[in-house]
Amino acid sequence: MSRLVMKTLDAMRIAKKSLLLSSQRFLSSASSTAVYPDIRAQQLRRGAGGRSSFNGQVVTVFGGGGFVGRYVVNKLAKTGTQVVVPFRGDFLDCQRLKSAGDLGQILFRHFHLKDAESVFRCVKYSTAVINLIGKDTETNNFSFRAVHEDGARLIAQMSKEAGVQRFVHLSAANASAQPQKRFLGRAAKWLQSKHAGEQAVREAFPSATIVRPTDIHGADESFPHYFAHWQRRQLGRLPLIDGGFQTQKQPVFVGDVAQAIVNALSDDEAVGQLFEAFGPRRYTMRALVEYIQRIIQKTPEDGFHVTNIRWAPLLLARIFIFSNPKWLYKYPNVSFEKLERV
Repeated sequence: MSRLVMKTLDAMRIAKKSLLLSSQRFLSSASSTAVYPDIRAQQLRRGAGGRSSFNGQVVTVFGGGGFVGRYVVNKLAKTGTQVVVPFRGDFLDCQRLKSAGDLGQILFRHFHLKDAESVFRCVKYSTAVINLIGKDTETNNFSFRAVHEDGARLIAQMSKEAGVQRFVHLSAANASAQPQKRFLGRAAKWLQSKHAGEQAVREAFPSATIVRPTDIHGADESFPHYFAHWQRRQLGRLPLIDGGFQTQKQPVFVGDVAQAIVNALSDDEAVGQLFEAFGPRRYTMRALVEYIQRIIQKTPEDGFHVTNIRWAPLLLARIFIFSNPKWLYKYPNVSFEKLERV
């Protein structure tokens, strides 16, 4: 009996030792990227393609809940990319993006643009990052510089520290340190901040791709709404700078801009480049505004006319009221800053 017990104990010791050695080998192999690759590895691909697949890429889209972001997220998910959408406010504002991909393909992370740790958590597992964050109006909490320059720099820095391979930044056409002055006698701060954001991204992430689109049009966007809004009109008139004859527009479709951003992630020639996204046709501001007003049935036959803004003092007074007390109109549709830029 004692001999049988000794054999059993020996067998248990051998089994325990072999189990310990095998577990050690597993742990050492798991820590090696050559045997157990991280999230960036192509070995994690699965599926036959499409929204229910995973192509091995994880892309964080800052501003994914915005106008352009919705199209970018949809196009990424369509190719089997796992998308991380950081959001600052209420989750209900961006939860509709879950339908762009299969279960678990669209992920959401709460962040704050001034919190470096929260930004890093959003990009630490990503192979690429897209920054679409921007704002048309300054508020008490976020100025143009805080969003377009400081925020872009922080996202680029955290992406570089996390080992992100590709970075795409959305800027704007005519972004310049000294934009042309048209009406107010001063340059548009919005365009200046966009240019400063490009420089900040280049410093933090030299291989970043920058896209400069013109006015973007598409479903549920603000370009036609801006000219159709009651704040922009006055007594059956829509005043424009110089009557709209001297300003030219070349609007681009939002789907084309989103596709260009997605293509930049996989095109090696796009690394470190700057692309300007223009539409196929050029219009004068007056012709474009008259077309928009015909769509909403505001025609000269109905008593509606496009005029010169210099002869619209009541509109200028209204814009002054909307532009200055931010506590009264936090997100005005019109302002002197937007008037100069547009």
